Amino acid sequence: ATEAAHTYAEPGHYQVVVTVSDGAREERTTFSHTVHRALPEAPPTTSSTIAYDARRGRGWAVNPHSDTVTALAASGHPSVLFEVPVGRHPRTLAVAGDGSVWVACQDDDRVVVLDGERGTVRANLVLPRGSQPFAIAADPAGTTLYVTLFATGEVAAIDARTREVRWRAAVGPKPRGLAVTPDGRRLFVSRFVSPAERGEVRSVRAADGTVEEPIALAADTTTVDAEDRGRGVPNYVGAPVISSDAAELWVPSKQDNVFRGLARDGRPLEHDKTTRAVTSRVELASGHEVTGGRIDFNDRAMPSAVAFTPLGDYAFVAMQGSSTVEIRDAYTGAAVGAVDKVGKAPQGLVLSPDGSRLFVQGFMSRTVTVHDTAGVLAGGELAPPRVASLATVAAERLAPEVLRGKQLFYEARDPRISRDGYISCAGCHADGDDDGRVWDFTDRGEGFRNTTMLRGRAGMGHGPVHWSANFDEIQDFENDIRNAFGGAGLMSDADFHAGTRAQSLGDPKAGV
Repeated sequence: ATEAAHTYAEPGHYQVVVTVSDGAREERTTFSHTVHRALPEAPPTTSSTIAYDARRGRGWAVNPHSDTVTALAASGHPSVLFEVPVGRHPRTLAVAGDGSVWVACQDDDRVVVLDGERGTVRANLVLPRGSQPFAIAADPAGTTLYVTLFATGEVAAIDARTREVRWRAAVGPKPRGLAVTPDGRRLFVSRFVSPAERGEVRSVRAADGTVEEPIALAADTTTVDAEDRGRGVPNYVGAPVISSDAAELWVPSKQDNVFRGLARDGRPLEHDKTTRAVTSRVELASGHEVTGGRIDFNDRAMPSAVAFTPLGDYAFVAMQGSSTVEIRDAYTGAAVGAVDKVGKAPQGLVLSPDGSRLFVQGFMSRTVTVHDTAGVLAGGELAPPRVASLATVAAERLAPEVLRGKQLFYEARDPRISRDGYISCAGCHADGDDDGRVWDFTDRGEGFRNTTMLRGRAGMGHGPVHWSANFDEIQDFENDIRNAFGGAGLMSDADFHAGTRAQSLGDPKAGV
């Protein structure tokens, strides 16, 4: 027998064919071989709505509407352990080095520290009034917690032992998600609502909070608008995630096509060319976006989270509006498969340390679904099966019709709402806010119109809706659903076309 070696020049998933012959007969076998980059001593960290405590085999998930967090038995047979109150509007959480669980409570301007075993409150850390803490992540050593202050445009570093703020750094408007490098020396902060010309991620030195030049996520002005692609500016930029091999930073977002419209380029907006689901890739060594590396997810809406396998060879990307998780080859960006039945409006992902299980937090279904991903790591499974679906909220606070309405608000997959799954109401009004864009609605007879904030408007409490006052009841959004979204509508065609109901200022739609 002789030995042969082959050196691969690039990481990737390769099909290997081994042939053995004794001169008289021949045997052949084929298998998948993963070649990966060297891995750092500690994995990078990122902010998330769901976290995994490896020492206890336990998961933790936030419940923003219930002001609680839920602890889960994550190893063995998944189950709910307990649900505990924290503060108003918990958004993300992280596990510190001592096993305590830190929860960012946006509407209380504080971070609540829980005992990682019993869930009892160890401390309440009060942050500046009106600062709205959103994202929290521990450094890989678990000794420092970083928190984004959404309303004041800052990041704060908190000592895990003393629980004192070490520094605060101004990073620009509306910082939302953050990630920390494996060596703990740098953190990356996403600007949720982008400036008009580009998306942005800020790099910050962990030692002293020095803010470096922003990493630009370029506006795409050259792609030809088509059914499966489109131009636009990255916006609603989610939590950046560092690949397990620390080679790239993946940044999920939508991409707003503000270059299209009758007044801008002579072409009307269409449901599949208005806003697209994308993830940008940044090379960490250079700090620049990978040229041609941006991934456009066809027939999907609003990427919200990313998680990498332990080797960094596959990436899972949650689609909030589509209620799916897409699986991509992390080296090529190519589609590998998808995880379905993940609950409504998934906003958080976490893998078990060995990569064999994926946990998905469904914001609007109040669930954590658990999926067997061992087959993905082996290179053969395209649709990981669901192992469990766990209800994270014992007592729903929203009235049934309000909960259903909010579920529809985040929904793009339902064909009644959106054709081909591209657009949801939350796609331009996350948390009832605006998206900072000026849209060309000339084809609708409205000209240029910037997105309005919905909070505080009390439905029709301020009178007719939109800058153009073209809706005299909230039910007139049936017109947007049927036209701009391409959906089938929430009422029958016969009801919609009865009398003057198809006109937004025509016969009332309420009750139909």
